[in-house]
Amino acid sequence: RGLDVPEVDHVVMFDFPLNPIDYLHRAGRTARGGADRDRSGKSEGQRRGVRPGNGRVTALVAKRDRVLAMAIENAVRNGEPIDGLSSRKSDYLPGGRLGAGSS
Repeated sequence: RGLDVPEVDHVVMFDFPLNPIDYLHRAGRTARGGADRDRSGKSEGQRRGVRPGNGRVTALVAKRDRVLAMAIENAVRNGEPIDGLSSRKSDYLPGGRLGAGSS
């Protein structure tokens, strides 16, 4: 899935993912915030003052990526899961799979 670099607390996505699961995999590294522990019991993140779960993600979003990017941003802001989100605009319209009036 990529490189395993425990000290990562900021991910920059130059190519926005096409689905929410890929977003989770790419951004997930920041949630650890350097959580791997050394012999003293401190994580790399703790030694650098970064608390686990406080990583940052910067994503470059093209026009074609806006629907999914906005859906992810809203879900994260509201504390909702993102795994069921879609990149299709029609899914968010009234009567759509995720739109107003859907259950």
